[in-house]
Amino acid sequence: MIDISFIVPAYNCSDSISRAVKSIETNNKNINYEILIVENGSTDNTNSIIEQLAKENKYIKIFHSKKGVSRARNFGIKNAQGKWLFFLDADDYLIDKIDILKNSDLIIWNYKVAQRKKELSAFIKNIKSSDKIKQTIVHMLNDPTKFMTVWGKLFNREIIEKNKLWFDESVEVGEDSEFLLQYLLKIKTITFSSKYIYLYSTDNYSTTRSQDIRLIDKYQRSMRVIWNKSQSLPLDIKQAINGYISINFIVAVVRGIYVQKISFWEKDKRMKGYAQRFPFKDAINKLALDKNRNPKLMPIFLIKYHLSWLANMIFQIRSLQNKRSNK
Repeated sequence: MIDISFIVPAYNCSDSISRAVKSIETNNKNINYEILIVENGSTDNTNSIIEQLAKENKYIKIFHSKKGVSRARNFGIKNAQGKWLFFLDADDYLIDKIDILKNSDLIIWNYKVAQRKKELSAFIKNIKSSDKIKQTIVHMLNDPTKFMTVWGKLFNREIIEKNKLWFDESVEVGEDSEFLLQYLLKIKTITFSSKYIYLYSTDNYSTTRSQDIRLIDKYQRSMRVIWNKSQSLPLDIKQAINGYISINFIVAVVRGIYVQKISFWEKDKRMKGYAQRFPFKDAINKLALDKNRNPKLMPIFLIKYHLSWLANMIFQIRSLQNKRSNK
Protein backbone atom coordinates (compact mmCIF):
# COMPACT_ATOMS: atom_id res chain seq x y z
CA MET A 1 0.00 0.00 0.00
CA ILE A 2 1.39 3.39 -1.01
CA ASP A 3 1.19 5.92 1.81
CA ILE A 4 1.72 9.19 -0.07
CA SER A 5 1.49 10.22 -3.70
CA PHE A 6 3.62 13.31 -4.28
CA ILE A 7 2.19 15.24 -7.22
CA VAL A 8 4.75 17.55 -8.84
CA PRO A 9 3.66 19.67 -11.83
CA ALA A 10 6.71 20.33 -14.01
CA TYR A 11 6.81 23.24 -16.45
CA ASN A 12 10.12 24.77 -17.56
CA CYS A 13 11.71 23.84 -14.25
CA SER A 14 15.04 22.41 -15.39
CA ASP A 15 16.88 24.45 -12.75
CA SER A 16 14.86 23.21 -9.78
CA ILE A 17 13.06 19.91 -10.43
CA SER A 18 16.00 17.76 -9.28
CA ARG A 19 16.16 19.62 -5.97
CA ALA A 20 12.42 19.13 -5.41
CA VAL A 21 12.57 15.39 -6.14
CA LYS A 22 15.73 14.83 -4.07
CA SER A 23 14.07 16.57 -1.10
CA ILE A 24 11.26 14.01 -1.21
CA GLU A 25 13.71 11.12 -1.38
CA THR A 26 15.92 12.46 1.42
CA ASN A 27 13.16 13.26 3.90
CA ASN A 28 10.81 10.32 3.42
CA LYS A 29 12.89 7.15 3.53
CA ASN A 30 10.63 5.46 6.09
CA ILE A 31 7.34 5.65 4.19
CA ASN A 32 6.00 4.03 1.05
CA TYR A 33 5.62 6.73 -1.56
CA GLU A 34 5.37 7.45 -5.25
CA ILE A 35 6.39 10.63 -7.06
CA LEU A 36 4.12 11.63 -9.93
CA ILE A 37 5.89 14.20 -12.09
CA VAL A 38 3.40 15.73 -14.51
CA GLU A 39 5.23 17.61 -17.24
CA ASN A 40 2.94 20.12 -18.95
CA GLY A 41 4.28 21.79 -22.07
CA SER A 42 7.89 22.55 -21.16
CA THR A 43 10.13 24.16 -23.78
CA ASP A 44 13.44 23.76 -21.91
CA ASN A 45 15.21 20.50 -21.03
CA THR A 46 12.85 19.57 -18.19
CA ASN A 47 11.87 16.36 -19.98
CA SER A 48 15.40 14.99 -20.24
CA ILE A 49 16.05 15.77 -16.57
CA ILE A 50 12.93 14.03 -15.26
CA GLU A 51 13.61 11.02 -17.47
CA GLN A 52 17.03 10.69 -15.85
CA LEU A 53 15.49 11.08 -12.38
CA ALA A 54 13.04 8.27 -13.18
CA LYS A 55 15.93 5.98 -14.18
CA GLU A 56 17.50 6.59 -10.76
CA ASN A 57 14.34 6.05 -8.70
CA LYS A 58 11.78 3.35 -9.48
CA TYR A 59 9.14 5.20 -7.45
CA ILE A 60 9.06 8.08 -9.91
CA LYS A 61 6.34 8.04 -12.56
CA ILE A 62 6.33 10.52 -15.44
CA PHE A 63 3.16 11.81 -17.08
CA HIS A 64 2.43 14.52 -19.61
CA SER A 65 -0.55 16.87 -19.73
CA LYS A 66 -1.56 20.00 -21.54
CA LYS A 67 -0.10 23.27 -20.26
CA GLY A 68 -1.48 24.54 -16.95
CA VAL A 69 -0.83 23.70 -13.31
CA SER A 70 -4.48 22.74 -12.70
CA ARG A 71 -4.45 20.27 -15.59
CA ALA A 72 -1.20 18.79 -14.29
CA ARG A 73 -2.54 18.41 -10.74
CA ASN A 74 -5.78 16.85 -11.98
CA PHE A 75 -3.76 14.41 -14.07
CA GLY A 76 -1.80 13.53 -10.96
CA ILE A 77 -4.96 12.98 -8.91
CA LYS A 78 -6.37 10.66 -11.59
CA ASN A 79 -3.23 8.51 -11.59
CA ALA A 80 -2.35 8.58 -7.88
CA GLN A 81 -2.48 5.35 -5.87
CA GLY A 82 -1.48 6.62 -2.44
CA LYS A 83 -3.82 6.99 0.51
CA TRP A 84 -2.65 10.58 0.86
CA LEU A 85 -1.87 13.28 -1.70
CA PHE A 86 0.85 15.91 -1.26
CA PHE A 87 1.24 18.70 -3.82
CA LEU A 88 4.79 19.98 -4.29
CA ASP A 89 5.63 22.77 -6.72
CA ALA A 90 8.77 22.07 -8.75
CA ASP A 91 10.41 25.32 -7.58
CA ASP A 92 9.97 24.43 -3.91
CA TYR A 93 11.31 21.63 -1.72
CA LEU A 94 10.84 19.74 1.53
CA ILE A 95 13.04 20.49 4.52
CA ASP A 96 11.83 17.77 6.91
CA LYS A 97 10.01 14.45 6.91
CA ILE A 98 6.24 14.08 6.75
CA ASP A 99 4.50 12.53 9.75
CA ILE A 100 1.20 10.89 8.83
CA LEU A 101 -1.56 11.31 11.42
CA LYS A 102 -4.16 8.65 10.73
CA ASN A 103 -7.08 10.32 12.50
CA SER A 104 -7.10 13.51 10.45
CA ASP A 105 -8.66 14.39 7.09
CA LEU A 106 -6.25 17.26 6.46
CA ILE A 107 -2.79 17.91 7.89
CA ILE A 108 -1.29 21.39 7.59
CA TRP A 109 2.36 22.15 8.33
CA ASN A 110 4.24 25.36 8.89
CA TYR A 111 6.46 26.52 6.06
CA LYS A 112 9.27 28.93 5.26
CA VAL A 113 9.54 31.60 2.60
CA ALA A 114 13.27 31.79 1.98
CA GLN A 115 14.44 31.91 5.62
CA ARG A 116 11.33 33.64 6.99
CA LYS A 117 9.08 31.35 9.02
CA LYS A 118 5.33 31.26 8.38
CA GLU A 119 3.62 29.80 11.41
CA LEU A 120 0.19 28.34 10.70
CA SER A 121 -0.18 26.19 13.81
CA ALA A 122 -0.83 28.99 16.31
CA PHE A 123 -4.58 29.08 15.61
CA ILE A 124 -5.91 25.67 16.71
CA LYS A 125 -3.90 22.45 16.93
CA ASN A 126 -6.60 19.84 16.34
CA ILE A 127 -10.08 20.56 15.00
CA LYS A 128 -12.70 17.85 15.31
CA SER A 129 -16.09 19.59 15.43
CA SER A 130 -18.11 21.13 12.61
CA ASP A 131 -18.27 24.50 14.39
CA LYS A 132 -14.49 24.64 14.79
CA ILE A 133 -13.98 23.60 11.17
CA LYS A 134 -16.26 26.45 10.12
CA GLN A 135 -14.26 28.85 12.32
CA THR A 136 -11.06 27.54 10.76
CA ILE A 137 -12.36 28.08 7.22
CA VAL A 138 -13.21 31.69 8.12
CA HIS A 139 -9.78 32.16 9.70
CA MET A 140 -8.01 30.77 6.63
CA LEU A 141 -10.06 32.87 4.20
CA ASN A 142 -9.17 35.98 6.19
CA ASP A 143 -5.48 35.41 5.40
CA PRO A 144 -5.49 33.65 2.01
CA THR A 145 -1.85 34.33 1.12
CA LYS A 146 -0.77 32.47 4.24
CA PHE A 147 -3.32 29.65 4.34
CA MET A 148 -5.19 29.11 1.06
CA THR A 149 -2.63 27.11 -0.89
CA VAL A 150 -2.57 23.36 -1.54
CA TRP A 151 1.15 22.85 -1.08
CA GLY A 152 2.48 21.96 2.37
CA LYS A 153 -0.66 19.99 3.19
CA LEU A 154 -1.68 16.34 3.19
CA PHE A 155 -5.03 15.46 1.57
CA ASN A 156 -7.02 12.23 1.90
CA ARG A 157 -7.38 10.80 -1.62
CA GLU A 158 -10.57 8.90 -0.76
CA ILE A 159 -12.33 12.14 0.24
CA ILE A 160 -11.23 13.79 -3.01
CA GLU A 161 -12.45 10.88 -5.13
CA LYS A 162 -15.70 10.38 -3.20
CA ASN A 163 -16.67 14.04 -3.64
CA LYS A 164 -15.28 14.33 -7.18
CA LEU A 165 -13.06 17.28 -6.29
CA TRP A 166 -10.93 18.71 -9.09
CA PHE A 167 -8.93 21.83 -9.78
CA ASP A 168 -10.89 24.21 -12.00
CA GLU A 169 -8.98 24.26 -15.27
CA SER A 170 -10.80 27.38 -16.50
CA VAL A 171 -9.02 29.71 -14.06
CA GLU A 172 -5.38 30.79 -14.05
CA VAL A 173 -5.11 32.34 -10.57
CA GLY A 174 -6.62 31.25 -7.27
CA GLU A 175 -7.03 27.62 -8.33
CA ASP A 176 -5.39 26.52 -5.06
CA SER A 177 -7.91 28.40 -2.93
CA GLU A 178 -10.94 27.15 -4.83
CA PHE A 179 -9.86 23.51 -4.54
CA LEU A 180 -8.87 23.83 -0.87
CA LEU A 181 -12.17 25.51 0.03
CA GLN A 182 -14.19 22.72 -1.60
CA TYR A 183 -12.10 20.16 0.29
CA LEU A 184 -12.48 21.97 3.63
CA LEU A 185 -16.25 21.88 3.23
CA LYS A 186 -16.19 18.06 2.98
CA ILE A 187 -14.00 17.09 5.93
CA LYS A 188 -14.51 16.45 9.65
CA THR A 189 -11.02 16.76 11.15
CA ILE A 190 -8.01 19.04 10.62
CA THR A 191 -4.60 18.91 12.27
CA PHE A 192 -2.12 21.81 12.38
CA SER A 193 1.45 20.64 12.93
CA SER A 194 4.13 22.87 14.44
CA LYS A 195 6.84 21.31 12.26
CA TYR A 196 8.33 23.27 9.35
CA ILE A 197 8.51 20.90 6.40
CA TYR A 198 8.13 23.05 3.28
CA LEU A 199 10.22 25.81 1.72
CA TYR A 200 8.44 28.09 -0.73
CA SER A 201 10.83 29.57 -3.25
CA THR A 202 10.51 33.28 -4.02
CA ASP A 203 12.50 32.77 -7.22
CA ASN A 204 9.66 31.03 -9.01
CA TYR A 205 7.52 32.87 -11.54
CA SER A 206 3.78 32.53 -11.20
CA THR A 207 0.76 34.18 -12.75
CA THR A 208 -0.17 35.45 -9.30
CA ARG A 209 3.11 37.37 -8.96
CA SER A 210 3.17 38.73 -12.51
CA GLN A 211 2.52 42.40 -13.24
CA ASP A 212 0.10 42.85 -16.10
CA ILE A 213 -3.21 44.64 -16.64
CA ARG A 214 -4.65 41.35 -17.94
CA LEU A 215 -4.07 39.89 -14.49
CA ILE A 216 -7.19 41.70 -13.24
CA ASP A 217 -9.35 39.84 -15.77
CA LYS A 218 -7.84 36.54 -14.65
CA TYR A 219 -8.61 37.35 -11.02
CA GLN A 220 -12.14 38.36 -11.95
CA ARG A 221 -12.78 35.00 -13.64
CA SER A 222 -11.35 33.14 -10.66
CA MET A 223 -13.35 35.12 -8.11
CA ARG A 224 -16.52 34.57 -10.14
CA VAL A 225 -16.08 30.81 -9.73
CA ILE A 226 -15.62 31.18 -5.95
CA TRP A 227 -18.61 33.54 -5.68
CA ASN A 228 -20.96 31.26 -7.61
CA LYS A 229 -20.02 28.23 -5.51
CA SER A 230 -20.40 30.11 -2.22
CA GLN A 231 -24.02 31.22 -2.42
CA SER A 232 -25.41 28.20 -0.55
CA LEU A 233 -22.81 28.29 2.23
CA PRO A 234 -23.38 29.44 5.85
CA LEU A 235 -23.55 33.20 6.31
CA ASP A 236 -20.27 33.56 8.22
CA ILE A 237 -18.36 31.68 5.51
CA LYS A 238 -20.03 33.78 2.81
CA GLN A 239 -18.99 36.92 4.67
CA ALA A 240 -15.42 35.61 4.86
CA ILE A 241 -15.53 34.94 1.11
CA ASN A 242 -16.56 38.56 0.56
CA GLY A 243 -13.36 39.49 2.39
CA TYR A 244 -11.36 36.93 0.41
CA ILE A 245 -12.60 38.34 -2.92
CA SER A 246 -11.88 41.88 -1.71
CA ILE A 247 -8.30 40.93 -0.75
CA ASN A 248 -7.82 39.42 -4.19
CA PHE A 249 -9.18 42.62 -5.75
CA ILE A 250 -6.43 44.51 -3.92
CA VAL A 251 -3.75 42.10 -5.19
CA ALA A 252 -5.12 42.32 -8.74
CA VAL A 253 -5.25 46.12 -9.00
CA VAL A 254 -1.90 46.63 -7.25
CA ARG A 255 -0.18 44.30 -9.71
CA GLY A 256 -2.33 45.24 -12.70
CA ILE A 257 -2.77 49.02 -12.42
CA TYR A 258 -0.29 50.49 -9.98
CA VAL A 259 2.77 49.23 -11.85
CA GLN A 260 1.79 51.35 -14.85
CA LYS A 261 3.35 54.73 -15.62
CA ILE A 262 0.13 56.73 -15.55
CA SER A 263 -1.04 59.59 -13.35
CA PHE A 264 -2.30 59.21 -9.79
CA TRP A 265 -5.84 60.15 -10.81
CA GLU A 266 -5.86 57.88 -13.85
CA LYS A 267 -4.94 54.98 -11.57
CA ASP A 268 -7.76 56.01 -9.22
CA LYS A 269 -10.21 56.13 -12.13
CA ARG A 270 -9.24 52.69 -13.44
CA MET A 271 -9.27 51.15 -9.98
CA LYS A 272 -12.80 52.45 -9.32
CA GLY A 273 -13.87 51.10 -12.71
CA TYR A 274 -12.69 47.59 -11.84
CA ALA A 275 -14.36 47.88 -8.43
CA GLN A 276 -17.69 48.09 -10.27
CA ARG A 277 -17.19 44.70 -11.93
CA PHE A 278 -18.86 41.48 -10.78
CA PRO A 279 -18.09 39.91 -8.35
CA PHE A 280 -15.78 42.60 -6.93
CA LYS A 281 -18.65 45.10 -6.61
CA ASP A 282 -20.93 42.56 -4.94
CA ALA A 283 -18.28 41.45 -2.44
CA ILE A 284 -17.34 45.03 -1.56
CA ASN A 285 -20.97 46.08 -1.12
CA LYS A 286 -21.74 43.12 1.15
CA LEU A 287 -18.61 43.49 3.24
CA ALA A 288 -19.62 44.39 6.80
CA LEU A 289 -17.22 46.38 8.97
CA ASP A 290 -18.41 44.67 12.17
CA LYS A 291 -17.81 41.21 10.63
CA ASN A 292 -14.55 41.89 8.79
CA ARG A 293 -11.96 43.61 10.99
CA ASN A 294 -9.02 42.42 8.94
CA PRO A 295 -6.60 45.39 8.62
CA LYS A 296 -5.76 44.22 5.10
CA LEU A 297 -9.28 45.27 4.10
CA MET A 298 -8.89 48.91 5.13
CA PRO A 299 -8.50 50.14 1.50
CA ILE A 300 -11.74 48.34 0.59
CA PHE A 301 -13.70 50.18 3.25
CA LEU A 302 -12.12 53.44 2.07
CA ILE A 303 -13.46 52.68 -1.42
CA LYS A 304 -16.84 51.69 -0.02
CA TYR A 305 -17.18 54.93 1.93
CA HIS A 306 -16.08 57.14 -1.00
CA LEU A 307 -12.50 57.77 0.09
CA SER A 308 -10.92 56.06 -2.91
CA TRP A 309 -8.10 58.61 -3.13
CA LEU A 310 -6.81 57.34 0.23
CA ALA A 311 -7.08 53.74 -1.00
CA ASN A 312 -5.22 54.88 -4.11
CA MET A 313 -2.32 56.07 -1.97
CA ILE A 314 -2.19 52.76 -0.07
CA PHE A 315 -2.20 50.78 -3.33
CA GLN A 316 0.63 52.93 -4.68
CA ILE A 317 2.71 52.26 -1.57
CA ARG A 318 2.04 48.50 -1.80
CA SER A 319 3.11 48.51 -5.43
CA LEU A 320 6.41 50.13 -4.47
CA GLN A 321 6.88 47.57 -1.69
CA ASN A 322 6.28 44.74 -4.18
CA LYS A 323 8.81 46.26 -6.55
CA ARG A 324 11.46 46.34 -3.84
CA SER A 325 10.76 42.79 -2.65
CA ASN A 326 10.91 41.42 -6.22
CA LYS A 327 14.37 42.85 -6.89
